[in-house]
Amino acid sequence: MYDGDQEEDDGQQADLGLTKTAGEETWNTNFYIYRGAHTLATIPGPTHVMVDISVNHIPNNAFFQQDSLMSVALPRDLHQIGDQAFSQCHSLLAMTLSLHLESIGRLAFAECTSLTHIDFAPDSQLKSMEDGCFSGCRSLEHIQLPPSITSLGKRIFYNCTKLSTMDLSACHGLTRIGSHSFGFCSGLKTCFLPAEVTVIDTSAFGQCYELRHLHLGSLRQGGSSSQLLTIGDEAFASCRSFKSIALPRSLQKIGKLAFANCFDLITVDFAPDIQLREVGDQIFLECKRLVNIELPEPIAHSIMLKHGTFDGCTDLKERFAPIEGQANEIFLKEALSIRYGISPLHQLCYDQAHYTVEDAMSQFEKILAEDAEPLKFKSSLKTRWIDIFQMTPIHILVASSEGNPELLKAILDHCDRKMSQVGPLMMTEDLWGRLPIHLACLSDSPITMVEVLLQVHTSIDVWELEPAHWKSCIDAATYHRRELLPLLKRAHLARRIGSLGLIKWKQDIDHQIENIETEIVMASRRSISSIERTLEKYEKQETVALLRSAVWKATLLKLREQHDRIFEEQRAHCFIQSGDEIAVANILPFLGLQQQAS
Repeated sequence: MYDGDQEEDDGQQADLGLTKTAGEETWNTNFYIYRGAHTLATIPGPTHVMVDISVNHIPNNAFFQQDSLMSVALPRDLHQIGDQAFSQCHSLLAMTLSLHLESIGRLAFAECTSLTHIDFAPDSQLKSMEDGCFSGCRSLEHIQLPPSITSLGKRIFYNCTKLSTMDLSACHGLTRIGSHSFGFCSGLKTCFLPAEVTVIDTSAFGQCYELRHLHLGSLRQGGSSSQLLTIGDEAFASCRSFKSIALPRSLQKIGKLAFANCFDLITVDFAPDIQLREVGDQIFLECKRLVNIELPEPIAHSIMLKHGTFDGCTDLKERFAPIEGQANEIFLKEALSIRYGISPLHQLCYDQAHYTVEDAMSQFEKILAEDAEPLKFKSSLKTRWIDIFQMTPIHILVASSEGNPELLKAILDHCDRKMSQVGPLMMTEDLWGRLPIHLACLSDSPITMVEVLLQVHTSIDVWELEPAHWKSCIDAATYHRRELLPLLKRAHLARRIGSLGLIKWKQDIDHQIENIETEIVMASRRSISSIERTLEKYEKQETVALLRSAVWKATLLKLREQHDRIFEEQRAHCFIQSGDEIAVANILPFLGLQQQAS
């Protein structure tokens, strides 16, 4: 981007090795100054283009299929980029867009397969980006749209497979996410949408295989900031890494197959007073892991009864209501609509994603003040603690779409202080054999919540996790929460590491844990196996050392019994005479070791 007068422009041309002839521009194969008089369809492949300061509009197809074009400098006062203006410029690497640019046309940068990032001028005035503007930019890794944006067309970032984060939270004039906007953005992991968005259109995030976090405005601010009205057909279909979604109070319509094939979806949080009026067919089709859901009672039967809502939701249907056909749907929806009816603490843990932390804590205190009975853990009152899926409030909380470590700590502290019932609460398995900590590893619970759970487990010896539970947690983290691997492995091996005699051994194991490879599943498994082999080697060495010390001590004691004087004289020789070589030789085979040659 630049500006200047005509004299400066002529100097720039001279620097670039360009010359002028009457009425037209000349160029070499590397540089070209574009004045907007025609397209470059007949120009033999410039690599660098400077758009003249007199140009305020780049017309349709101006640089279409200029395969060798690597960079473009735009003038400050450019207002519009036309349709397909830079489409299929396969060598274009980056763009900085002008301050006064207001609109970018349809397919303007489509299929610019080498484009890695787009920068906008500070205080950019850009308002609209038309259909397919950056579709097929498969190398695009970073773009931060300016707050001035009010309109995004369809397929705007379609098939931008390397785009990992999209933050639109500052775009307060944006009210619609167009159809297929982020379709097949297979690397997209996190997306922030402004509270003002009212429509997420058809397949807007379809096939975003890595999408884990979708933030709808400030959902936690009293549950009222999001203005979302409509989630379109297949809006989040095949978002296979989706763990949870919180649906705001304002939502009125969910289209058919909206969350179909979200295989890892565990939690759907409906706002307590959601205004949902219309639901399409099979909205949760093949959501195999879905279990943490309560249907708002007013809509459970009126709009969800005959839509195949939970077709293919095997964890819900096969384990809870193994009845064939329509009876299954009716029975399941009836149960889900009254799931937390007798447990205000379950209800709070489920709804807390829609409250501020302060509001959630206030409601928790209110529950304690009004009714202490739900917080008693007795066999006769288990229904107060366990829902239809045998989940405790802790299960519900750690699987929530928003983590609340303060509420988790408050519940655990209350139980520990008042009833000493933390153990049963933490070790209750749901219908699928999962403890709360296992569900935390499967879901998107913040690491701080996992740390709280681990502290509780390690502080109560009798409730120490069994090897099978540790394996479940580590396996879940290996595939779903690899950032948790060092934390879990350190907690898993804490007692064994603490028993090692040499500080050097402890430091060696801790260093290996800290450097667990977490990017590739097989690499993670190899790292964990290597740590366990090293620890096992140190434990065997320590076992042999302890055995020798024990035999020596026994010999010393026997000698002391005979005579103190003999004990003092022969103490230096008793280690050699203790017979430890016989004991050690007999124990080595049980440790998988062999006697070393003397």
